Amino acid sequence: MVGDNSNLRPGMTASADIITETRDDVLSVPIQSVTVRTLAQLTEDDAFKDKKYTAGKDGFVEVVFVEKAEKVTAIQVKTGIQSNELIEITDGLALNDTVVTGSYRAISRDLKNGTLVDSKKDKDKGKDTKTAGE
Repeated sequence: MVGDNSNLRPGMTASADIITETRDDVLSVPIQSVTVRTLAQLTEDDAFKDKKYTAGKDGFVEVVFVEKAEKVTAIQVKTGIQSNELIEITDGLALNDTVVTGSYRAISRDLKNGTLVDSKKDKDKGKDTKTAGE
């Protein structure tokens, strides 16, 4: 150790935040809005049979749900770095897409292509958000 360490004692603890990388001016969404589905789950509704998804080696497709005409559609995305709250979207999502947010259960288990959603006003940002299962 460098410097004066006379104040350190056995059994003391410390916590630290380690920042490995940051990026400015990127498209990001709340981390709970990104989920995975199997190809079978994504195409179980006949209206979405023609939509093209590509599963990864693990058999899952990484998606976010986007609202279109009060219904949601799963959009395949590629993700980048993430924090505790946000995750970078590197491909698949447009800047003006309305991403559905909600509880972990609503997004990860209950939400399906074609599900109806409710619009709520985001108090902090003054934007409309689509919320599932709340």
